[in-house]
Amino acid sequence: MMMEDTTTEQLLTNCTDLEDGNLVKGASNVDGVTLEEVAEHNQLQDAWIILNGEVLDVTRWIPLHPGGEQTIARVLGKDASMEWNMIHAPGTIQRNARFLKNMGRVIERNVEEAPARGLFGAILGMGCCKRRRPSAAV
Repeated sequence: MMMEDTTTEQLLTNCTDLEDGNLVKGASNVDGVTLEEVAEHNQLQDAWIILNGEVLDVTRWIPLHPGGEQTIARVLGKDASMEWNMIHAPGTIQRNARFLKNMGRVIERNVEEAPARGLFGAILGMGCCKRRRPSAAV
């Protein structure tokens, strides 16, 4: 099923499944994706990243990325979990899910398993969300 053919209800279910650490139904590679496969998709025209153990094709999101292409280009073909989780608020992926494609889970276990924000607390804003600012000292 193409992302364009997915209903809003299906997308929300997929987002919930990803946040719960479950593989999205219909993901391209049910068996998983290797780090080597992810590393091959490191160009603006063919762009995958890893977020919290899930591989996402972000190619369609790049031209829309509020932080600019160069910001997201630094993490293409890599695990972007740490940077993503530091910057983005929960719900960022849900708001932009129509521009993403889940390619499956990473097979290798040495991938960063970021804490509880979940996969969909992880990819689509890459700079589009307000950065968290340290609170002013009292």
